[in-house]
Amino acid sequence: MASCSKAVKALILVLALGLAVPGLSPCAFFSFLPQATEIRKVSGELQTVLKSPGTKDEAQANALINQLVGARVPFQPLGTGLWRAVYTQGPKPQWERNAKILPFLDNVAGQEYNTDSMRVVNYGEVLGQLLYFQARGRFSEANAWERNCPKDYIVDVEEGGLNFLGLPIPLPIQGRGYLRCLYADESLRIFVSPTDSPDKWEEGGLLVVQIPAESTNPGSSP
Repeated sequence: MASCSKAVKALILVLALGLAVPGLSPCAFFSFLPQATEIRKVSGELQTVLKSPGTKDEAQANALINQLVGARVPFQPLGTGLWRAVYTQGPKPQWERNAKILPFLDNVAGQEYNTDSMRVVNYGEVLGQLLYFQARGRFSEANAWERNCPKDYIVDVEEGGLNFLGLPIPLPIQGRGYLRCLYADESLRIFVSPTDSPDKWEEGGLLVVQIPAESTNPGSSP
């Protein structure tokens, strides 16, 4: 009886979720379930590839990325905490070049989005936490009505600079940039920069895959 009760509750929850999505009929919702399971599997495969030590299999990574982006999954809110950039396509960003000045260091670069305060922090290490870059600002949805990926954001950078041994060194960094979320789940997200960011920190066309920093570098934080 207990297992039957759990099954009934699960069915009610599934139906409620399906009816909560505007324009999605119950039949369409149930037909989406196998696709969602397959997409999660692809996400897991991509994470395995990108977390593996040594040189990444770019052909495999790119094929998995294309599957995730092409799925146009329902958008999930951006996860909290620092998310580390683990793979890029396109023009090399400044933060990636900085991180590889000393290739023997496992420098962390990524972003932290706070969806409560709508604040964002860009973070990039040069000498680990002894020397790192930060840029802070606000972000907002450019297409709040959109329920599926891609999801567009406007990012306004207000301040930035270096931090050396705990000493902040301000730099004149301000401006507006744009960000497009191509895919997001609780453990992986894919962004692309439609245009150049302020001071060309990132160039238009750059694609970045991020995972929670805690999964690779516990204790990392902007």
